[in-house]
Amino acid sequence: MPQDFWRHRQTYQAEGAIVFSGIDFFGVWLLLMFKRYDRLATHVVPLDGARPATADIVALLRSRTGWTNTTA
Repeated sequence: MPQDFWRHRQTYQAEGAIVFSGIDFFGVWLLLMFKRYDRLATHVVPLDGARPATADIVALLRSRTGWTNTTA
């Protein structure tokens, strides 16, 4: 599986995929249900090598899940 990831990471980046490391599906689900985007952002793998600011990752996660309310 890691070889497949490295072989296709250009495609993942071009398609705007969000890739997580160090967390399983249940962990992702749990953090999404509790809207803990800040914690989830620590598991995001930067596909282009440059890690964006946590606030930028949180904004991306919020926009992808449809939760754009920044006060909650």
